[in-house]
Amino acid sequence: KTQFSVSAQIESGARSSSVKSVNRSDERLIYVLPQISWDREYRKGRRLSAGYDAEVNIPQARQLYPLSFNSNSVQRFYGNRDLKAEYNHGLHIHSMIFDQFSFTSLFTGLSAQYTKNKINWSRKVDEQLNQVLTLVNVKDDYRLRSSVEFGTPIRKLKMNISVDWVERWNQGINLVNDVENTTTNFNHMLSVKVDNRKKEKWDIEHINSQTDKPI
Repeated sequence: KTQFSVSAQIESGARSSSVKSVNRSDERLIYVLPQISWDREYRKGRRLSAGYDAEVNIPQARQLYPLSFNSNSVQRFYGNRDLKAEYNHGLHIHSMIFDQFSFTSLFTGLSAQYTKNKINWSRKVDEQLNQVLTLVNVKDDYRLRSSVEFGTPIRKLKMNISVDWVERWNQGINLVNDVENTTTNFNHMLSVKVDNRKKEKWDIEHINSQTDKPI
């Protein structure tokens, strides 16, 4: 059994901003957001799916405010009325295997996201270490995520065990004193959960998780 669908959504609106010390700004916004999905059950308890979607993240009113806000003695924060909306493209693929006789399951997933006009902070630091932070658009931001989830009962011990493994990778751009710096983060997460199968009289659950975040 196979299912396939294609759709598109159109979002439109108008943005207007004005401050006493800054000229009025008006802008008409139109976005086309396509979606594609595919799903196939190639055998009972076996499923594969994939898809693409687009979404837009419009700056909030506070992010467009061009004057200083939330400032302190060493940091000043500014919005930016010239901010553009973030436009995200996402791809994903998932698989599912479930054995109804042994109650063993395996779920895997891989997703990727590309963001155009990512909203981020531009930081300027002077010799006294005072900082001025202004919201700006950077050209690219990339994200990857993979996951594996396995679960099965251990009948001899009357227990269930599940293992979750997640990997996350991100590459983006930070601006410091008008210099573009490419930053890369790679995070790992492993979780093991054990609980008793029969819960009529008592319920015991133990979860052990570990997260590693390299710098």
